[in-house]
Amino acid sequence: MHALLTVTGIYNVLEKLRRGGAPSAKEKTIPAAGLVSVLQGMHDDPDLVILAAYGPAGYSYGPGDSGAVDDPENGMHIVAANYFQPLFNCTMSSSKPPLISIHGIRTYGAWQEWIGPIMRPHFRYLPVKYDQYRALGGLKLPMNELVPAVSAVVLGCAAVFLYFMVSWPVALVPLGIAAMVIVAWGSGSARINRTVDHFLQYGYDGIGPPGEPVNIIAHSLGTSIVFRALEEQPVVTLDRVVLAGSVLPRETPLAYHVRPASGKPRIRAIRNEFGERDLPARMAGMFRWFLKDMGDAGFAGFIGSRDVVHEVQGGTDLCPCGVPVHNVKTRFRHSSMMVTRVHAAHILLPWLLGYDKGNFQEFLGTCSKIGRDARSVPASGVPVDVLIRAYNLAKDVDWIRGDEGSLLQVAEKAFGPLTDSRNQLRAARALLMMCEEVGRAVDELEKKCPEEDQLTGLDPMKALKKALSVPPFRI
Repeated sequence: MHALLTVTGIYNVLEKLRRGGAPSAKEKTIPAAGLVSVLQGMHDDPDLVILAAYGPAGYSYGPGDSGAVDDPENGMHIVAANYFQPLFNCTMSSSKPPLISIHGIRTYGAWQEWIGPIMRPHFRYLPVKYDQYRALGGLKLPMNELVPAVSAVVLGCAAVFLYFMVSWPVALVPLGIAAMVIVAWGSGSARINRTVDHFLQYGYDGIGPPGEPVNIIAHSLGTSIVFRALEEQPVVTLDRVVLAGSVLPRETPLAYHVRPASGKPRIRAIRNEFGERDLPARMAGMFRWFLKDMGDAGFAGFIGSRDVVHEVQGGTDLCPCGVPVHNVKTRFRHSSMMVTRVHAAHILLPWLLGYDKGNFQEFLGTCSKIGRDARSVPASGVPVDVLIRAYNLAKDVDWIRGDEGSLLQVAEKAFGPLTDSRNQLRAARALLMMCEEVGRAVDELEKKCPEEDQLTGLDPMKALKKALSVPPFRI
């Protein structure tokens, strides 16, 4: 009966209505013929139920799910989650620190869903998605600023020349093209501004109380969006910021944000993962004269004074030097920086949690091995040497987490001075339980679809506090 109706057309109109827009003249018959209002109700009712149970994560597709994230009709649920995020964020209260991730161009940000199970046990995690640069993103970016301006000037000069040297009808051709370029220039500037506003509305304003510092993981164009938001909103404050494949200029005045001359820093620390295989970041630097506020910090790293910027050669190392900005050299390509859960769990997560020492990966491996050894024997017969190994492991590590202190300091607060042998034994048993929790988390991480509640052990301090929360030990 309705030969012109298509699934894509119906859903395009549905999305327009959800945004408060109106169908175009060509689409004006679709709402009635396609029963769009009925379809909207069929989607929204289950969406609200899923939202109440799982939050925005219930809309995402990740590894092992039946939907493919690069399928526009399936991907629509990922985009649609943003419409319900304000409703979810109003009740998003938790003692966990906030963490926002934001993707780059020409993608649905599938990596945001892949790292979700790792981040959610430790953070109020919110993936922010936008669709302004999903199609033809590489062509839209130059239309933001300089290219249209130069083109309009050149075409205007050509129109003046043709007007005086040939005839005025001929001059109308470049003049008309110049007008179209100016319109495209205006729409390009509005596009990037809408994207920044979207990040501020659905991300920063939605995830927690005003003024609370927010952790960030940003990739590609997402890095530029975050820093544009900092420029536009002086009240925005960030805690720890991970930049991957950054398209920011190398000369970005980071000292203004991390070590201002007066007032509190707006960013606590920055980890910039860059690499010589990142060709898109390199191109952003080569064409920086045509791309305003963009550069190749993702290709060669930021530059700045030694008390602000420091370079770490090993991509798997964490640095305790205390400098707020770290350039971390990696061998990743631009699109492969955010595809491995191992990198997220063993590098990004500990850095975001505040474990800055370089031996953290080694600690996880040793702790996991001790935990496996403890689980291989009956609970009542744990060998003394395993207890000693757990105690010495905590004694050997020299990192601390924020104001909480070291693992032994936390155990000492719970049991008393560790010079007492009984307190040492209690602490060793608690530390052994911590190792078992860490071991379970490391083993769970190897699964294709890990259970989130089994990954809390990736934070050793949280695992130790969980052990200390059980009934008092009887020695």
